[in-house]
Amino acid sequence: MNPLELFFFSFLGIFVGSFLFLVIQRLPKNEQFLVGRSKCDFCNHNLDWFDLFPVLSYILTKGKCRYCHNRLSFLYPAFELFTAAVFALTYYLFPATSIVSLTFYLIIVSALLVIFFIDLFHEIIPFVILLPVTVIVVIYNFWFTPVLFLNYLFAALGAAVFFLVLFLVTRGKGLGFGDVVFAFFMGSLLGFPRIIIGLYISFVLGAVIGLIYIFIKKKQLRGSAIPFGPFLVLGTYIALSLPMHFIYLIFYYTHLNYLLGML
Repeated sequence: MNPLELFFFSFLGIFVGSFLFLVIQRLPKNEQFLVGRSKCDFCNHNLDWFDLFPVLSYILTKGKCRYCHNRLSFLYPAFELFTAAVFALTYYLFPATSIVSLTFYLIIVSALLVIFFIDLFHEIIPFVILLPVTVIVVIYNFWFTPVLFLNYLFAALGAAVFFLVLFLVTRGKGLGFGDVVFAFFMGSLLGFPRIIIGLYISFVLGAVIGLIYIFIKKKQLRGSAIPFGPFLVLGTYIALSLPMHFIYLIFYYTHLNYLLGML
């Protein structure tokens, strides 16, 4: 691993994180995020370019707006630094063999970050992000891994059908239709057998966190449901980053234990 390249992708993540945070803020409000000037949340003053330099601007202004002097949320630099860490981790973990594949993975990770936080705070999986990134995944699979294209396609359809059945059985109370579409994206990205691992991790994390929420009484059983999208995002990222030999090792031991249990 080249330390300079790791630093570069961390630095890139800071700038990308600044844009992604804007998307996370504006998209649930149906506001444009590709056009328009950035403004102060309090005085609505247009911000100049030197007000928008990630992390550094926040430090130099001591976390306050230069115009109205209201204190800005610490979430701005925190998210930028978090995205930098995720980009560095992605560069380190993911099996990128070229600049094209690395760019592909960084696009996927950026979309996952947006989906994670929008669904976490607004219980919405934004189709305007999910659908284009799904198309990107399908095209990437068809172009760069044509031999495995049917593998990815069947994994996507299988995951989507499984979630569609859950959606219909629960009448949309246990899962939203956005989760069904995300399952298709998840399968098209992971393929088989990674999709099984990804779904397993998602359901385990969802069950554990759900029980913890209920235990500390942050959420009640009769209250609003905990969004499942963030767990699908985590399951996707973890399953995608695991080495393939580790995936097969998991399958080997789980199937061996199953067969031994039948004897």
